[in-house]
Amino acid sequence: MEEENLVARNFSKAASVYEEHAVVQSAIAENLLDFISQEELSSAERILEVGAGTGILSEKYLAKNPILVVDVVDSSDGMLGELKRKFSSNLGMVAKDFSELEKKNRYKLVLSSCCFHWFDDFPVLFSRLGELINPGGKLAFSIMLNGTFRELSDSVDIASNRKRVFGFPNRAKIENSLIEAGFEVSSSEVKTHFEYFKNFWEFMHSLKQRGVRTSAPSSVVDSFSPTQLRQMAINYDRAASLKVQKVAEIAGDSGVYARYQVGYFVAKSLGAAI
Repeated sequence: MEEENLVARNFSKAASVYEEHAVVQSAIAENLLDFISQEELSSAERILEVGAGTGILSEKYLAKNPILVVDVVDSSDGMLGELKRKFSSNLGMVAKDFSELEKKNRYKLVLSSCCFHWFDDFPVLFSRLGELINPGGKLAFSIMLNGTFRELSDSVDIASNRKRVFGFPNRAKIENSLIEAGFEVSSSEVKTHFEYFKNFWEFMHSLKQRGVRTSAPSSVVDSFSPTQLRQMAINYDRAASLKVQKVAEIAGDSGVYARYQVGYFVAKSLGAAI
């Protein structure tokens, strides 16, 4: 619980500047909507978005269906404040926890982008969401998977002289958890996204500006000595150098990239009606 509260507080601190640094999150949200059929999005009169943040995903689907009513769950007061400021006319129920939502209000569609990797127990998470979705309704989401920040993980291992594991799940774990929770996986795919930075230090600053202070990457870096940090910066600038590894999405060959391995999933609820 304390970890969850710390995550919420860090995102609240970053809320006012979050979107300036959330370039890859915006691209992922766009990809998620492309992954969902337009019919599913336009036929829903009311949806639930989990981890709505400042409304990066919300803005994109409201542009496609501007009369949609959106109920949201987000544990960060700061993020919810930004969301209310931007989309007050479309917001229905605004909750900080699933327990605040009434289970009798079931949804045809539940959305979430770049949020679920913050949860520890995926079968429990999906089971709770299943209680809020009509039988035959859909859960559509994106999630960071194993391979995200791969070059950073390798640089941390070298600097610390031991293997550390960043806690991102793999595709099979997510699909198995959905099935265990009473869903049928309708479709899934994995895409690699890249983001450009001048160097390692700019990358670390960007993570902190997005509220990523309690994740494995940030917490490991914060525990390092100055000597280890300098070594890790050198390692990362070599491993993720655009001079060595050309990335199609990024023009030029100066600076470094950050890798995001992202899973996109659409799952149908097989739950019984209330």
